[in-house]
Amino acid sequence: EGLHLEGRPFSLSEARAAREAFLTPASTAVTPIVTINGTAVGNGKPGPVAKHLRQIFDQAVEIAPLWASGERR
Repeated sequence: EGLHLEGRPFSLSEARAAREAFLTPASTAVTPIVTINGTAVGNGKPGPVAKHLRQIFDQAVEIAPLWASGERR
């Protein structure tokens, strides 16, 4: 997918200056962060990376029950 991932601590000011932010907990897959303490992140809307990751997740979840049942697409 051409994404570079980096896990590290970051500051609040760095997060506020981000073009895009999102959480990836197991319970909600990809959750866009559009504001931090009332300040918009990027344009204040879910960004393209979060949307793309959500599409990938949704496809995997849609296929997962088929694999569990032995059915293949």
